[in-house]
Amino acid sequence: MKNPYSLLPIAAMCLTGYFLTLMLVRMKVLSLPVHRKIWNTILLVTFLVTGILGILLVLNLNYRLEWTWIKAALRWHVHFGIGMAVVAAFHLSWHLKYYLKIFAKNSNGKIPMPEKDKRTVPQELSDPEVKAFSFLLGYLTLQVQLVFLRQFLNLFSGNELIIGCVLFVWMLITGLGAAAGRKFSGLTQTAPLSAAFALLSVLPPIFYPASYYFRVLMFPPGTMPGLIGSLLFMSGLLFPFCFLSGITFTQIINNLSKNNRVKASQVYAWETMGALTAGLMYAFLLSHVLNTLSVIFLPGILVLWLCKKTAPPEKIRMYRAVWLMYLLISLLALLFGMKTETRLARWQYPGQKIILFRETPYGRFILTEQAGQKNTFSNGSLLASGNNIVDCEEAVHYPLVQVNRWDTVLMISGDLQGMLPELAKYRIRHIDYTDINPFWVNVLRESLPSEQPFSISFHAVDPVHMLRNTRTKYNAILIQSPGMGTLQENRLFSAEFTGTVKNHLVPGGVSCWSMPTSFNYLNPESREINSSVVNTLKRYFTHVLLIPGEKLYLMARDSVLNYNIPERIELLNINNNYVNQYYIDSTLLLSRIHEVEKTLVSDAPGNFAFRPAGTFLHIRFWLSQYRFPYYSIVLFFLVAGIIAFALYKAGNSLMLAAGGAGSALEVLFILGAQILYGSAYQTTGLLIGVYMAGMAAGAWAGNRFPFLKTRTATVTVTVFFLLLCAIVPFVLGILQHSDIAEIPGYIILSVFLFATATIPGFLFAVIAEKTPAHAAGTLYAADLTGSAVVLILITIFVFPVYGLQVSGLVLGSILLAGLLRSELSGKKRLRAR
Repeated sequence: MKNPYSLLPIAAMCLTGYFLTLMLVRMKVLSLPVHRKIWNTILLVTFLVTGILGILLVLNLNYRLEWTWIKAALRWHVHFGIGMAVVAAFHLSWHLKYYLKIFAKNSNGKIPMPEKDKRTVPQELSDPEVKAFSFLLGYLTLQVQLVFLRQFLNLFSGNELIIGCVLFVWMLITGLGAAAGRKFSGLTQTAPLSAAFALLSVLPPIFYPASYYFRVLMFPPGTMPGLIGSLLFMSGLLFPFCFLSGITFTQIINNLSKNNRVKASQVYAWETMGALTAGLMYAFLLSHVLNTLSVIFLPGILVLWLCKKTAPPEKIRMYRAVWLMYLLISLLALLFGMKTETRLARWQYPGQKIILFRETPYGRFILTEQAGQKNTFSNGSLLASGNNIVDCEEAVHYPLVQVNRWDTVLMISGDLQGMLPELAKYRIRHIDYTDINPFWVNVLRESLPSEQPFSISFHAVDPVHMLRNTRTKYNAILIQSPGMGTLQENRLFSAEFTGTVKNHLVPGGVSCWSMPTSFNYLNPESREINSSVVNTLKRYFTHVLLIPGEKLYLMARDSVLNYNIPERIELLNINNNYVNQYYIDSTLLLSRIHEVEKTLVSDAPGNFAFRPAGTFLHIRFWLSQYRFPYYSIVLFFLVAGIIAFALYKAGNSLMLAAGGAGSALEVLFILGAQILYGSAYQTTGLLIGVYMAGMAAGAWAGNRFPFLKTRTATVTVTVFFLLLCAIVPFVLGILQHSDIAEIPGYIILSVFLFATATIPGFLFAVIAEKTPAHAAGTLYAADLTGSAVVLILITIFVFPVYGLQVSGLVLGSILLAGLLRSELSGKKRLRAR
């Protein structure tokens, strides 16, 4: 059977959902009757759908109606039947005593009443326990966030837009949970709080493997998910964990008693300290030593140990058993995690045999084989495909026939192994091959024959920095990038890199960029993308020629470019299978070139590193596939932000603005690191950890600030924040045009990021000092809501369209609006007195 029925996934979904609602009952979030009503309703729905579809199947079979949709109906009938069977088992467990009494002797048939909920005995948390719970909450949530950031980058082909989307969904749902936490008084006891932490530990190991299955279920392989579909997918997977983590933070604060010396701001500081620890450990240790499944199990071991230590005496045995079982599963994940994840990844690549699966500092590397053809994927995007002779011949011969000497050639990324036979047809003396991923470079080096007609040097470094730090001149430079969909790839099409390429060409040398654009299907967005690249190349090169083939090849040089490829191939006496006078007609090729040139838009924006028009146009192209207006999405988030700003009180609105500006600057630093050094996949944990360290330091300083001077301090630090919003874009610009190495560059980024993060932390502490303890959750929710909305607007619109400077001005304007509202509200209160 090609598409087997989903017995285990549906059963796992039902069991997970049942376990989740049952834990919410234990935590006093839901009552037992509501829990049973939920599952009785699900049982009714599955029964009705199964029954109705069963009747339709019988009618079709008996009366030979031959309905075209009957196969799909049969599949849904079976799937709902599986769900009904599992839910019926839950229902049976509730009334098992009743059915046993029916068959017992002297049964009177009375239905036993469910036991009443036992009241939880209040047990106060000590100060060390409050700090430990707060620290582990920050550690757990950030480590899970980093793991899912990497996972979604791979599931959705490595677009940095996904980073903004994940953080948006994460902060928004967590903020909703923090706001809702005030309603759930049942978590203010130690036992339910321990249950919440236990559930938080169990959810990630369940939903991480499930992400593979549901990605394929919602978006079959070969389809491209849209923005709305991606957001819904992320929200569905992350909602249970994020919502519960928001509730838990609020309830830790609500659990504080008069005997506790720990304040709400200190809970916030300890939570950020835990997040700092998670970020640094993940960036420097865990991601290099452990497999992903082991990483996601690790914080649960610590959390469940703390739950065991703080549980009431009657619950200690239960938590000890859960902890030991979790520890055993974690050891199995350590031993067999890589094999397990390789099997899970097969859902993403159906019909292909996974030969190699490796997590590298620069992305997830997967090598597959299908019908003798090897395919290489990096972060979900196809990096190279073996045995594609047409692609290899076009990529080599289109540019190389333009020159008469081929002493030195530089190849940036791409399938060197497949192109070697074509490169060997020229009198090349030396080839430099560079790619940012050392693992991919090592795979290529080991796969090549030891003897070659020319020497090859491999450089496992960032191509931008390699060209900036070498004086070598090349006869030809071939840029084999997958496109402009990510900021890392977009750098290779930027005006800054184009100028660097020209400076490293010998007089008369040629450069060639390949783009995965089909000539036969050029929609307006594709035309703008091509036009942006052409306009950027024309800034530095006199002649630019576009040749459509398997890809769109853009060649640039200062000398005249020859479109008559077959004539040059024949003149050079090169024997090819496809790129020759028999396969390519010069007249037809010239006609196709003219057709492509007619589609170019003269006023298309140039593409720059810190004003990535290519990435912006790619986002528009992505959205155009679903006929979803780009600006309507921007307008939706803008209106949502304005409504949130208006609904929150003055102090909370300032926190919303500061949290939003801080998180947006954090993402700009991450994107800036990607543009400058191409290593955001590796260093995201480090930068998030630095940001959390700054927030913890700010909260610590705000907690020790004199209460009477908080208003003056609030105005002062907000004005300083405004200056940082203006300065940060210039700092990133200076790093771009300087020769500062990567490590000193990261030190500079970390210093400014730390200074930026101290301000939201300080403001939270001083505002929380004036806020009742029960309202601290709302302040936390305002921080996260602002972070979510401002971050997504900057990521998908302001930064890619208008660049860094305008992004800084927008963030400064948001801060100024929050400060003015806070000050005007304060003056009204003084007048009222």
